[in-house]
Amino acid sequence: NRVLLQLEVNCRSLHSLIPQRDRIKTVEDFRSGRFPVLCATDVACRGLDIPDVAVVVNYNVPWDPRTYVHRVGRTARAGRSGRAITFITQHDIESFQWVEEALNDKFERYKISRGSVNPFVKQLAAVKAAVSTELYLDDFQQKHADRKQQRTAQYHRKKREREANTKAFLV
Repeated sequence: NRVLLQLEVNCRSLHSLIPQRDRIKTVEDFRSGRFPVLCATDVACRGLDIPDVAVVVNYNVPWDPRTYVHRVGRTARAGRSGRAITFITQHDIESFQWVEEALNDKFERYKISRGSVNPFVKQLAAVKAAVSTELYLDDFQQKHADRKQQRTAQYHRKKREREANTKAFLV
């Protein structure tokens, strides 16, 4: 998201480090057209009903074909047309073939020549370096690790509560 903002793309992000009330607001704003691009992690691949998504761009290939289906399922809903674009490098071919196998489908491929990409590589590299520094200074990795630890602790706490309630019910 920060890279897109640096490139002057009007967008917002949706990920697990954003509080739920802010995620709901972001989805409402995207649905109403307040901004045209939503940059989201897999937190957005399930449970969102946004009928007018025309394009889903996969920055990476998910290892689980079901995740791929849920991601691209955000587009072409209710009989509408839409596109799903997945960026693939030589490192992604095997995992993308697994997705195709699981879905029993071969997807259309578009090759992009180096010459058509090279003019943007320097600008993108500079922006990504600046954003990486910004994320480091914001202590993003630590925030992510802390959030994961909180969710794990919450999961185990709820599991213990369910087990205690089940035992109390059985007694």
